[in-house]
Parts: sequence; C-alpha cells; structure tokens
Amino acid sequence: MMSLSTKIFILFLVGSFCVGALSSYLARQSRLSVAASQNVAETVDLGPVVPQTRHLITLRWRNDTGTTFKFGLKDITTSCGCTSFSVTKTEIPPDDVLELQAHLVVNPIPESLGSSIEINGTCGQYPKTVRFYLKAISQEIISIQLPKGYIDLGVHSLADLPASVNIAITRGQYPLSFDSITAECAGIAVDVVAESRDTWIGRFHLPATFETGSRGETVVFHFWSKGHLTDQVQFLQALYFVQGPIDTVPRSLVLGALRPKASTHTSIFVRPRDGGRHQIALLEMQQRGKGKLSQIPLGVTGTYMTIPIDYTAPTILGPDEGTINFIMTLDGHKYAVNIPYVELTTH
Repeated sequence: MMSLSTKIFILFLVGSFCVGALSSYLARQSRLSVAASQNVAETVDLGPVVPQTRHLITLRWRNDTGTTFKFGLKDITTSCGCTSFSVTKTEIPPDDVLELQAHLVVNPIPESLGSSIEINGTCGQYPKTVRFYLKAISQEIISIQLPKGYIDLGVHSLADLPASVNIAITRGQYPLSFDSITAECAGIAVDVVAESRDTWIGRFHLPATFETGSRGETVVFHFWSKGHLTDQVQFLQALYFVQGPIDTVPRSLVLGALRPKASTHTSIFVRPRDGGRHQIALLEMQQRGKGKLSQIPLGVTGTYMTIPIDYTAPTILGPDEGTINFIMTLDGHKYAVNIPYVELTTH
C-alpha cells in the first residue's frame, strides 16, 4: 500500500501534466484564433503603366497559421471588373504557399488605380481572410515630343495643295523602349522616317480640297520594338489653315462658358480675300458639335456679308469643340469655309 507521501507525489505529477497540456492546447488555439481572424494584406504596386493594357501578376501568400487553409472558387471576390484571377489549388497546408494569377486591365483614362482580391476561407474551425491589393498609375504616354506639343502644319493656300510638310519628332521621357514609329490619320497621309536613334521626321501629305479655314486631324502614333508592335499609342492633333479667296473675321469662335440650354449671339464677317468686288453667295450651313445653331437665311448674296450666329448650349456639361461649315460661292465657284468654335457648358 502506497504511503501518503507517494500518493501526493503521483497526484502532483498528473496535475502538472494536465495543466501543461491544457496550457499548451489553449496557447495553440489562441495563436490559431488570432492568426485566422486577422486579414493578411499583400500589396503589389505596378507604378506607372500604359492605359488600355493588360498585366499578369503572380500573387503569393505563405500559410503560417499552423493549419490547412481551405477555400472555394466562389469564396474569391474582386473589388472591380478590371481584375480577374486564376488559381491552381484551394487547399494550402501549413507553411505551403498559395499562388494566384491576377489579370489587371488598365483603364484608358489617366488616373490612379486600386483593386483588391479577397479570399474568404477557413483554417480549421476558424474563418480566415487573405486579401491582396493591386496599385497602379495609368498615365498618359509621352513617347515622342514635338516643338509645340502638337503638329503645326502651317498655313497653305488652295493653289498650293496638295502639299507635304515635314515635322521633327524626338524621343520623349517615357521609359518604355521602341526603335521605330508608324502613324495613321483619317484625313492626312503620314510617313515617319528615322534620322537617328532618338529623332524622326514625320512627313504629312495634305490633300487637295475645296474647303478653307482651320483644319484639324487626329494622328495616331504606333511604336515598334525589334519588329513587334508594342502596346504604346500616342494621339496628337495636327492643325493647319487653308487660305482661299473668301476670308472670315474672326477665323474661329470662343463662345465662353454657358449654362445648359443658355444662348449667346455673335456674328461672322465674310469678305473676298483680295478686297475686290466679287459676288459671294451663302448656300448652306453645316455644324459638327454638341450645341445647337439657329437657322440662318440662305441664298443671301453680296460683296460682303455678316452672318448672325445664335448658339444654344447643350444639356451635357463639359466642353463643346465643334465646327461650323459654310458652303459659299465666289463668282460662281464653290468653296467650303470652316469656322472652329469652343464653348464650355457648366453650372
């Protein structure tokens, strides 16, 4: 029969073991509970990126919770439609690494971008959220630079057209590399010829026309590297003025800032460019823009004339950059005179 002291010693050993085991269990559960309840945020900053491009990013997270992290595809959500994902496994053992392929589509508008991918799974009986953040800056590309910031094709008379104008082009400050350039434009044929590694000559071939006044076209530049087309695209305005026998004062209109549906009045003075006594007839008026122009009397003739312009602002806020096109005859010969205008609709 065991002595009293022996019984006390055995009870002490058993009690110590139970307390130690219970303390270890509670500590493990506490660590797992804390780890499983915290959000794990991994941030990937892409920095400046080209608008309207796609990016594939590999996201990784190491499971340090001490138990298997489980989730389903339906448990993965993204914060916006610009981000999609793919994943190869949905159970991540302890100390294993979760790999997720994220596909980010960059907006065409220059701005700061932020997106997240969230996985809501479980570690044992505890919920676990793993969240990845994606950051980028969609910025306008300055791949090439021009002396004036736009393509200034100068002043030309109708008799000089068709004509070719050469414009110097230099490499910009954007870091993405390219070694050759092509360009396209709806109203002007364009060739780009390399002079050196960082300089090119743009040859702009102006077409013959019967339209006079200010002309504007959008030129789209594409950039190539080692024979392959890159994602880089740059848009620049090409502006020139065509002089004809009919002149207008002013040659363009600034209609100012107007409230929606508000109106303003101005006029355009028309005269023969050489100052002679020629017969001018107004046949037609066309408009390209958001606002509305009131009808003007057609069929008016004279050596000089003043055309009234009554403009009503659109309901949509923002700038209205349009063109008024007058079809006229001078001594029986037909011409089109373009008058660009700008207006800002605001509250």
